[in-house]
Amino acid sequence: MTYKEFISSGIKPEKQFTEHIKATVRQADLTIPNKLELFPFCYTNNIKTAKLIYSGNIKEYERNGRLEPYLPESYCLKPINGAGCRGVFLMHKGTNLQTGKKYNNFSEIREDYIMGQSAYHGYSDYYYIEELIYDTLTEQPDNYKIFAFSGNVEFIRMYRPTLRNNRRNERSVSYHKSGEVFYTLAGGLDLPNTTIINRMVDFATKVVNALNNPVFLRVDCLFANNEIYLGELTPTDGIMGTYYQDDNIQNYLGYLFELNKNKNI
Repeated sequence: MTYKEFISSGIKPEKQFTEHIKATVRQADLTIPNKLELFPFCYTNNIKTAKLIYSGNIKEYERNGRLEPYLPESYCLKPINGAGCRGVFLMHKGTNLQTGKKYNNFSEIREDYIMGQSAYHGYSDYYYIEELIYDTLTEQPDNYKIFAFSGNVEFIRMYRPTLRNNRRNERSVSYHKSGEVFYTLAGGLDLPNTTIINRMVDFATKVVNALNNPVFLRVDCLFANNEIYLGELTPTDGIMGTYYQDDNIQNYLGYLFELNKNKNI
């Protein structure tokens, strides 16, 4: 059901989207908190993702010092767990693409990483480095958050990062899998063509099917050079559904959650 059809129907869900997402935090039937676990999952199920370059403890100073000569020109450094973009360094020729800050060596990056990570709950000394996915036309690729309920993809949130500002709220559009837009932010974005939307739906469906179709799963993807790469799997929406402040949209997404919850896939 599209958003317009939902509004016309007068249906009221039992709970709004945010309340359902909070419940999945308390009783999640799927969790992949350690992002390193994503790599063997992708390899086993023939799902495209970035290549893993290195993983280790950020405080192993000597080993990290020896790492620098082996780093590629472009790479992404991430904590193995954490929330949102915290602790993520998108590095290209010594510059963090998110902040514009220039680094002389990996030790300086490590110091900033430790300082930034220690500022929030859930800090981990363990990190990994993966290849940096680039789009030859737009540099940083479009990001897709694909929302699946009990194995059924219902809607997609797309945003386009820009240099020195990788916030997911920056210029975004949310749309039903049919292509109907129901929410935009900062002017929104043009929708991808129907072929790309269908590819995203098929890609995310393959992922959730491989995980036995959990009640809720957000499949995060990158689209670059006409390829889809799995970024991470999130069994709770990273911002707890508060991205959507409008009551009508909260009710609509709550309805989609309830519609699929008890379906047999």
